[in-house]
Amino acid sequence: MIVDKIRRRARKQLERTRFRLGWREPVIHRANIAPGFRHPIDGRERERLVTLYRSAFPDRVPADLEEARRFLAHEFHFLGQDMKFGREIAWSRDPPSGRDWSLGYSGDIQYRGDGRLGDVKYPWELAKHQHFFTLGKAAWLSGNAAFAREMVAQIDHFIATNPYARGVHWLSALEAGTRAVYWMLTYPFYADHADEAFLARLWASMAQHMRFVETHLSVEAYANNHLVADAAVLAIGGLFLDCASGRQWHELGLGHLETQLERQVHADGVHGEKSVAYHRYVLDQYYLVNAFLKANCGSFTAAARARIERMTEYLMNIVHPDGSIPAFGDGDDARGIWCRPSAIHDYRALLALGAVEFGRADFKHAARGPAEESLWLQGADAFEAFLALEARIPATASRAFPEGGYYVMRSGWEADSSVLSFDCGALGHGRAGHGHADALSVQLFAAGFPFLVDAGTFSYNLDYGWRDRLRGTRAHNTVMIDDADQSMMADRMSWRTQAQTKCRHWNSYDALDIVEGEHDGYARLGDPVTHRRAVVFVKPDVWLVCDTLACAQSHRVEAHWHLRPDCQLELVSPRDFILRSPTGAELRGSLLAQWSADGAAPALMAEAVDDWISPNYGVRLPARTLRFAGNAGANSLWVTSFARSATARCSAVPTDRGLEIIIEGGAISGRVRLLVNPGADALVTLIHPL
Repeated sequence: MIVDKIRRRARKQLERTRFRLGWREPVIHRANIAPGFRHPIDGRERERLVTLYRSAFPDRVPADLEEARRFLAHEFHFLGQDMKFGREIAWSRDPPSGRDWSLGYSGDIQYRGDGRLGDVKYPWELAKHQHFFTLGKAAWLSGNAAFAREMVAQIDHFIATNPYARGVHWLSALEAGTRAVYWMLTYPFYADHADEAFLARLWASMAQHMRFVETHLSVEAYANNHLVADAAVLAIGGLFLDCASGRQWHELGLGHLETQLERQVHADGVHGEKSVAYHRYVLDQYYLVNAFLKANCGSFTAAARARIERMTEYLMNIVHPDGSIPAFGDGDDARGIWCRPSAIHDYRALLALGAVEFGRADFKHAARGPAEESLWLQGADAFEAFLALEARIPATASRAFPEGGYYVMRSGWEADSSVLSFDCGALGHGRAGHGHADALSVQLFAAGFPFLVDAGTFSYNLDYGWRDRLRGTRAHNTVMIDDADQSMMADRMSWRTQAQTKCRHWNSYDALDIVEGEHDGYARLGDPVTHRRAVVFVKPDVWLVCDTLACAQSHRVEAHWHLRPDCQLELVSPRDFILRSPTGAELRGSLLAQWSADGAAPALMAEAVDDWISPNYGVRLPARTLRFAGNAGANSLWVTSFARSATARCSAVPTDRGLEIIIEGGAISGRVRLLVNPGADALVTLIHPL
């Protein structure tokens, strides 16, 4: 790694010297599209692809054309910001300020810290050119060549106004690489409208992008999703381009992709950064490369394919019935596969790809219908194979992913099924740049609505205060002690300390699931505290969250339950509440009981507080949070109940061993009795057979 750092510094100094002396950067002139290259989007199948698209997604056609017309007028909406340009696009514009980033030497541009112009992700997002897919579809759907010519014009304008090593678009291998991949991925849409002179410029620029990615690979000690995306660029570019380094790029990219599956992805299929959004982003890269490999008679190794399948299986289990996900960790709307504007919201498209790729009928059931990503990346035959595949309900509902640290309690696989997700894993991978201080947090989706949610990310660079606020413990559905975060922050993408979390118990039965975990994030306090939490799911619609503190003294405690802006909160009493979805579905809750062995029970009271939620990157909305706050002492515990049915009854009886919880009514068959005992090995035990 030291040698790599020395090489990077030397390369940067050489680039700076070239810039200051006015020397032109080396250009790879002898580049062309590789002879015999087969594109996943087969232009010879154009009519068939368009016919299948119109048949399977009739409602999208007018939306595609309307969106493409906005792009034709140079009007965009990315990351919560509107971007409107005139005749020429200002590729380096910062939308919030209206100013342009410098076009000086890239390595000297300060894009982090107090001297930055703004959030560099805004010009980066525009210059990825992922909107080309919409323009390309519009060209094929409408037969209007103006959409394809616009793609050519935007590429030409970008190349002319963003020379190598000048400006913000030559800062990140990931961003530059994504742009090159989308030039390649959408090539069949505009190929018939590109003359020889343009193609010569295009091949040379593509090769320059490949060289930039190769020499700026994100190969630091704790390589993350950036290296996977970089490697995907090289693997695809090495297939697409015919030039001296093509084979080298392809083999280098494939090598990293195979290696990083072992280094970054747990054996149970969970990506190490502990963000469902970045898990999808990484999986995008593998399915994208797989499409190019298969079109050209290539393949990942059997071991790599097995881990890609496990990654898809984890996604199937964590995704909600409506295609949304529990937003653990960071999320910045990034996609490696962007075929439609709704791509950032719906996580089920990869399940459709996986259904065909691995012959998984359960993936098809969870996908809940075809995805256009399958049509474009796998082809017409594969798309029809998906339609013909008989869906099968997954064999299990609730699942544990112990290496990744996630536990999913699910009532079933129907559209109205409930899903509770419990985070009992590490803060993240390496420096945990995309991790949040959310140990033992829960998120709950029920009756078609996400009642208990994560506060989100907002931005990495717009405001560092908001960055820290939304990755802190108070922004998650867990317990905060003495106003301190579980883990201590360093800079905006790393942590000074990391809470260590472990699962103590996991049991899943036909009628009941129990998971228990603990973390040591508050062991650093003057009076060390261990927080233990058990979550009980009494199927199909009652949940208990049992919290206890192991400590010697009394501490200030806050337990948070974050709600979406469109979720109504009614405080019925100091301990009882009702949550209502926009459609009127209700989740009834209660601070069911508080208990301590010495009789000094926690003095927690329910209150509704004004708060903020970030549903997407760059967006911040006012919301309400339900908070239980007060003091809790040694070995004290409190139990919070949630129930979908108004007739489900939960009650608590103090005993000398803890709290006996009785659950009956509603859709529950019989009576359930549980003992919650903070002094026992298992915080919750079943004392009445189901």
